[in-house]
Amino acid sequence: MGDRGNIAIVHGKKEQVWLYSHWGGSDLPNRLKKGLDAGRGRWNDDSYLTKIIIGHVVPPDNWKEETGYGISTRLQDNEHEILVVDIPNQRVFTIEEEELENFKVPDGYVPDESKQWSFEKYSSLSKTPAT
Repeated sequence: MGDRGNIAIVHGKKEQVWLYSHWGGSDLPNRLKKGLDAGRGRWNDDSYLTKIIIGHVVPPDNWKEETGYGISTRLQDNEHEILVVDIPNQRVFTIEEEELENFKVPDGYVPDESKQWSFEKYSSLSKTPAT
């Protein structure tokens, strides 16, 4: 049993970093919001923004554990809509697992308007989207 979820952080064409949570998938939207808020000054710097988001998603006491969270280059086990941080386009959106290509967000993917937010909008949401 778990609460599996993923965040894809898109750096550019075919460049993606994926965060996986085994037990905290339903809280990923809130953790992402905190990371995006904290990284406001680095929204245009993919390496620093990625580090800041990871630092807010993975709890401090979990870094040395062998379970709970993972970092990859593609989707891992999943039970929720996938959150995508699209750094080149300065937006967050959700995507269904069935819409992925080879377990990754397709290059040039166009999300539904109701499922995407600018970084500014996402970081100011009072209630993050449920995934």
